[in-house]
Amino acid sequence: MIDKIQGVGGVNKEASLPRLKQVCAEFEAIFLSHMLKTMRSSMAGGGIFGKSHQGEMLGSLMDEKMALDMAKKRGMGIGDFLFKKLQGRLDPAD
Repeated sequence: MIDKIQGVGGVNKEASLPRLKQVCAEFEAIFLSHMLKTMRSSMAGGGIFGKSHQGEMLGSLMDEKMALDMAKKRGMGIGDFLFKKLQGRLDPAD
């Protein structure tokens, strides 16, 4: 993946930075969603929605929504960290 970020000659760094930032935020949202799902599954009785199929679906939707909201508001900083580490790789001279 890092090789693809470095790209071939003629990469427009300014055009690629917003896309890289978006991908890093999406990665953080996926990570946070998985973390929330794991936390909820550790609760006896399945949390506020219960252990039923419907409860699991509602809990999963809530986890995804919360994760997206957290990632948009800088979450745990994973997306920002990844962005800072990878933005230099967009420039083939770096």
